[in-house]
Amino acid sequence: MRILLVDDDPTLLRLLRRALEREGHSVSACLSAEEAMRHYANQEAKPEWLVTDHWLPGASGVELAAGLLRQEPSMQAAVCSGFPIDLTGFPDAERARVRLIQKPFQVEELIELVARS
Repeated sequence: MRILLVDDDPTLLRLLRRALEREGHSVSACLSAEEAMRHYANQEAKPEWLVTDHWLPGASGVELAAGLLRQEPSMQAAVCSGFPIDLTGFPDAERARVRLIQKPFQVEELIELVARS
């Protein structure tokens, strides 16, 4: 599975990337929504999953997910946050492809979520 992983915490980004790669996934890691959008635009093989923190510099994880899901109808997204997140701004078809992961979470939860898709 190709995964675009976005978090502004380099330590957490590194930890999640390693865990997902150990499971056989191809992971691209970005530190901001803007970097993720640039990376996405330059990739021929588009990611099947977006895993993003909600609180990012420049744009929220929900805004990032909304933008990418509109462009990539087969993509799934997981937005991680320690606070409640409102998904009512997503059209129904896109909202069905977004999962919320409550922080703190175990890495295994993320691995299982991606594996179930």
